[in-house]
Amino acid sequence: MQTKSRKFLSVLLALLMMAGVIAVAPVMAHAAEAPTITTTSLPNATVDVPYSVTITATGDDPINWSFTIHDDGFLNDYFWITSSGVFNGIPPVAGTFDITFKAVNDAGYDEKTLTLVVNPAPTYNVAVSGGTGGGSYTAGATVTITAAVPGGKVFKEWTATGVTLTAAQKGSASTSFTMPAGAVTLTASFEDAKGIFGTNAKWDGQGSHWWHYLLFFLCFGFIWMWF
Repeated sequence: MQTKSRKFLSVLLALLMMAGVIAVAPVMAHAAEAPTITTTSLPNATVDVPYSVTITATGDDPINWSFTIHDDGFLNDYFWITSSGVFNGIPPVAGTFDITFKAVNDAGYDEKTLTLVVNPAPTYNVAVSGGTGGGSYTAGATVTITAAVPGGKVFKEWTATGVTLTAAQKGSASTSFTMPAGAVTLTASFEDAKGIFGTNAKWDGQGSHWWHYLLFFLCFGFIWMWF
């Protein structure tokens, strides 16, 4: 009788131990792992150009991300980070900035400070022949050009390479256009100013000096009447 009881207890104890191992094993098989940020550097950014980079980390999901840009808080409004660690933004100024990233999960957190270099926006050259307004401009800037009309000449038109001008822009001695992402060359052309009755005479001060002729005829008429 005692032998059977001992066998029963041994079997029951073995079953309980197995149940305990089976119950505990899943818990002991994987301890929660805190995040460790593995990204070691950031690619450079450019002013006014959309920026995106994924910050990576080991550790159990879900991981919550945050960041702080050490620049008195100015740039923080121009960047954001997603729940998957994608750091996005459009930098408004050039410079070198330290950014501290923080990854948090139920087991703990990790922080790492990385440096972001923001390069100035590229500039493109505007060359103006026969006028003013040339120089270096960023894409999207407004460029104003003005023809320098020589004496005895009148403005005819602009010819351009690198940018498309409308008919109105081509025919205006002073005009503006939006700078493209590339070099632009503009040339002002002129033609001879003709007399007051000539087809090239303009009454805007850029053509022949018509008032000289008017003064001449008035003086001639006065002398003729006097004598």
